[in-house]
Amino acid sequence: MSKNRESHPIEYWVNETKLPNNLSTTLKFQEKENYTFLLTGSTGFLGGFNLKDLILNEKCQRVYCVVRSYQSFDQCKQILKDSIHKTTTLHLNDQQFDKIYPIKGDITQFQLGLSSSDYEMISNQVDIIISVAAQVNFSSPYKKSKITNVDCIQRLLELAVSNKTSLKRIVQISTMGVFFNDREIIENDNDLALLEKLNGKPGYFQSKAIAEYRYKEASKNGFEILLIRSPILFCSENGYGNNSDLFQLTIKTCLNEGKTGDCNFIPNCNTVPVDWFSRVMIKMIIDKNVWIEPFNAYNPSDSTYFRDYLQMIGNEFSLPEFPMDEWLEFIKNSNHPTTQLTVSTFRYFGYALKKFNAPMSTKTKNYLKSINEYDGHKITKTILFKYIYASFFSKSKL
Repeated sequence: MSKNRESHPIEYWVNETKLPNNLSTTLKFQEKENYTFLLTGSTGFLGGFNLKDLILNEKCQRVYCVVRSYQSFDQCKQILKDSIHKTTTLHLNDQQFDKIYPIKGDITQFQLGLSSSDYEMISNQVDIIISVAAQVNFSSPYKKSKITNVDCIQRLLELAVSNKTSLKRIVQISTMGVFFNDREIIENDNDLALLEKLNGKPGYFQSKAIAEYRYKEASKNGFEILLIRSPILFCSENGYGNNSDLFQLTIKTCLNEGKTGDCNFIPNCNTVPVDWFSRVMIKMIIDKNVWIEPFNAYNPSDSTYFRDYLQMIGNEFSLPEFPMDEWLEFIKNSNHPTTQLTVSTFRYFGYALKKFNAPMSTKTKNYLKSINEYDGHKITKTILFKYIYASFFSKSKL
């Protein structure tokens, strides 16, 4: 077992699920025609799409973006605008960009690292908090991952009740990976990862699982929490991708090394276009009728088998396919930094990927149908090769 995969007695994990100070509230959320949002993680991959979808929505009045590497207001706003331009080919106008308001902060710090004046401003103006920022290094142990992924929960809950006239809703983006390496098939969106199965999982998944328990407790204590579990996110429909994703690392490694692996042990990983997931997210957030239970928001119309896509790539570029063990043995001797990262990632996950189960309830299926997001959003061959040509051939180095 990796030294970074922590194992503890069950009592330790039970204690980790408890909310500090047993926070509770009797405040109520105020429905409005338009909402003001606080978005964490706006400079990240998913956060950029969320920010774009928010400012395009007519119900969004303003988005405050917590930026840790804050320089100046104008510089941060330009960085956020540049990030949005990568996510879409749509032309956005000045009125839409004017909704963006970056503020200096750090969710790992007291009062989110905001100045007293900014905290008061946020407290008075924000209606909905969207928590996207996360520590996603899979090789980090739980105690390091929890600093960002768990400890911030108390600060977000405190902000949610900081204005004594109304409650702020909190949207927590979790991951389907909380069920990573579980042998049983989970059949309900409300199911939580079993604490007795947390030992030995990557620290990122452990921290996200514990965060879900804490938010579940907060919802029992009067807070309004929308928990949305994300599947694996591939590139957008315009080819803009996240180069640290395992699927995309594998694609690049195949092209770098001139061989593909058969990925025969990897199941349907339900990888979806990131813009589909972001679009569904924002629809859920603004829909006042869904603030009840967690959602496993993967795309039920999409079956994603790595081998199918690697075979497309092999056929396109005349790359031979090798059994996975042989392919991994071959690439481990490469000095290419992307290949080295792929090798370490596969070594870290091992064959546990084949045990991943992705649950979805009838409730979620019906909701996706009701918002016209159930069918037709697969990762197509066109999207796959848009990503390859945009991210691989347009750069001299990967």
